[in-house]
Amino acid sequence: LSIRSVRIEGGTATWHDPSTDRTLALEAIDADIDVSAGGGLSIAGAMTVGGTPLRVDTAIQPPSRLGAVAYTVSLDLAGMASASLAGIAQPDGQVQGDLSISSADLAGTLATLGLEPGGLGAPDPAAPLRAFSLRGTLRATGDRIEIAQIGADLGATRLSGLVGVSLGDTTTVDAYLTPHILAY
Repeated sequence: LSIRSVRIEGGTATWHDPSTDRTLALEAIDADIDVSAGGGLSIAGAMTVGGTPLRVDTAIQPPSRLGAVAYTVSLDLAGMASASLAGIAQPDGQVQGDLSISSADLAGTLATLGLEPGGLGAPDPAAPLRAFSLRGTLRATGDRIEIAQIGADLGATRLSGLVGVSLGDTTTVDAYLTPHILAY
């Protein structure tokens, strides 16, 4: 028996974290999952997370002779924000790729996700949009995640640098960001 294609309609998936007693529910899942004869995989679909529409497109290529796997992942959050990651996953668990995130209104996007926008303040329809974009190179190992070669824009503010998170008994965050100010 060989299954090459699966369609999910109106599905639900939930994850519960007993340590925090939080549950994440993906609802109204409509997705197509296709497997190629050579071992590649693609997933394209839509769902809601906390009532917010999310579109997901993923492609995973068959492994190379050395076991590396090329992948692309694209997300669109209710047309408010998008993210993409394209790169290589190595057999030893290392992942690297080009990361891009953008939002026309960062404060509104964070509020939609149920996160406190902090110093950005509550979304104000009368205020100019707080456009946000970030481009960088992601590298992840079993104990560290880095985004290097960062180019980020928040409104008229531009930043460049590196952010790293070391995982272990304690979590350490290293951030080296430089603002670029252009006066004219």
